[in-house]
Amino acid sequence: MAAENGNLEVLQKQWEWAKEVLTSQELKSELLLPTVKLEDLFPLKQKYSRKHTALQRAADQDKTEVFLKLWEWSEEEMTTEEVKNEVLLAKDYRKQTIWHMAAKNDKPVLLEKLWDWAKEKLTPEELNNKLLLAKDDVAQTAFHVAAEGGIIQVLQKIWECSKEKLTAEEIKINLLLANVCEDKTVFHVAARGGETTWYNAAEKDHTKVLEILWKWAKEELTSEELINMWLLGKDNRKRTAWHLAAQKGNIDSLRRLWNWAKQVLTAEELKSKWMLGKDDRKRTAFDMAAEEGNTEVLEILQEWALQEFRSEELSNVLC
Repeated sequence: MAAENGNLEVLQKQWEWAKEVLTSQELKSELLLPTVKLEDLFPLKQKYSRKHTALQRAADQDKTEVFLKLWEWSEEEMTTEEVKNEVLLAKDYRKQTIWHMAAKNDKPVLLEKLWDWAKEKLTPEELNNKLLLAKDDVAQTAFHVAAEGGIIQVLQKIWECSKEKLTAEEIKINLLLANVCEDKTVFHVAARGGETTWYNAAEKDHTKVLEILWKWAKEELTSEELINMWLLGKDNRKRTAWHLAAQKGNIDSLRRLWNWAKQVLTAEELKSKWMLGKDDRKRTAFDMAAEEGNTEVLEILQEWALQEFRSEELSNVLC
């Protein structure tokens, strides 16, 4: 079908011709729900394979108009149960739902449409556990996917949907504090990139994502959680978002992290757990920046160290 290249006019013609010669069952099995399985293409991912539908491809490739047309036809030809199980809740070889796929694209329109349809067709339990909190093969929800991609509008929409249906405790545990790849929280993904939300934003310098995550964290987390699980939270290599922003030379993220740390940490915590915090290789943020040759980061860190440490303490920081 022309769904692959996004040609809506050709797609419409193909559908009209197909309707003339195919049965309802053939329309579903041969066009809307093709029987080609992804394990044929990705044999190593057989454990997670599912049929990849034209709808899933349209969502995955950000072809909104094509997706809307395919959805219209799906509703005409499929039962409610088929739409639910083969479209809304079906997973691909990455264990991603169509909700995950829509979260990767920068147009919130598709996500908004999906949300309206999901509320009509899914039970509250399915809506929460099989859509909003569904995890892919690296334990990321759609919320984490949007945060990792730095897609602010989509991230905000998912947050609104989550606030509408999930309890405060579910949001805290499954979105803000959930461990994803390599035991990092969403805050880590935002800071470093490719692992969790907080980390990824700091490594990719997704400062807008960092800012909005920080805002939500302050609203939803206790002071202790905000300090110990976010600012001072570490991955399985004992790195904080602060370490990673310094290592990557992301000045904007580093400045934001510093300002937030000064707001909530005591003077002693700022020195001993922040400035002098070490990873599993006994490296501070200073050490990481030095290893990478990030002279601008080193100059900024030195400036902050001079503000916070007494002269007799500086040798522990700068040497």
